[in-house]
Amino acid sequence: MEWEKACIGVDVGGTYIRVGALTGNETPLYFEKLPQSRVFKGRCPPEQLADFLKDYMRRNGLTAENTGACAVGMPSSIDQNKRRVLSTPNIPRFENVDLADLLERQLGLPVFLDRDVNMIYRHDRLLLKLPRTGIGIGCYFGTGIGNVVEVDGRLLHGKNGVACELGHVPVMGRGEPCGCGNPGCYENYASGRYIARLCKEAYPGESVYEVLTRHREDPCIREFIDNIAVVIATEVNIFDPHYVILGGGVLISRGFPQQALMEALHGHVRKPYPDQGLTVYFSKNADESGVIGAALYARSRLEGGEAI
Repeated sequence: MEWEKACIGVDVGGTYIRVGALTGNETPLYFEKLPQSRVFKGRCPPEQLADFLKDYMRRNGLTAENTGACAVGMPSSIDQNKRRVLSTPNIPRFENVDLADLLERQLGLPVFLDRDVNMIYRHDRLLLKLPRTGIGIGCYFGTGIGNVVEVDGRLLHGKNGVACELGHVPVMGRGEPCGCGNPGCYENYASGRYIARLCKEAYPGESVYEVLTRHREDPCIREFIDNIAVVIATEVNIFDPHYVILGGGVLISRGFPQQALMEALHGHVRKPYPDQGLTVYFSKNADESGVIGAALYARSRLEGGEAI
């Protein structure tokens, strides 16, 4: 199905920025992926994001006349009204920013915000053809940890819009500082940032892929996988979900031992339930997922809905 106007989807992840324009439900046009550092180079990252998107539209012939809206997924806490970025632990100077208003002024389009993980989850649910009834959860392990809880078609946002920060559950007995400002968050021990640092310190000269394939039985790697399982099991034990989607750059990376993770997960989930019959899908997450999810979200908001 072709749309009357294109919608722009933007996925600002913890490491890369991805952007594309969608005119239906399939592959985005003018897809671009580039490191954060090429966009956020100065003292005002929000303005730099606006400048980048203005240039992206100009280069690809996207105008206010042929474009319906833009939606941006941020690795951030977003306010309840989905207009303001409250905090972004992995990107400096993205705190308390009225980003939707800023981008609307600069782009001349309606702009909608949400967390990046929500955009990816929506696209994953669509690809996997999962129902919107019951309880679905998504746990995404990338630079940090992204989390989604959906109940009968509505994502949980919380009183302040900052629900489902699973990566910032504190670990007893650990005190390493986290980017959020608190000590000992699980994101410190079960994320892409952690495994990259571990590889650099314990396996110099080897890539993450090489470490996960050659050294997966080493105690520190087994502990890393177990930490991921504990994070997921924590939420499974709380919500007893109808299904779980697991994804993010770490879990779908080449060489990641998904079977070992599943064994560790079943070891931590409460018996007999919810362990018995636990339904887990691995994300079909690709570079375009967050972009497509954001563009579909923009289309849904234009049509008066909350989400797809």
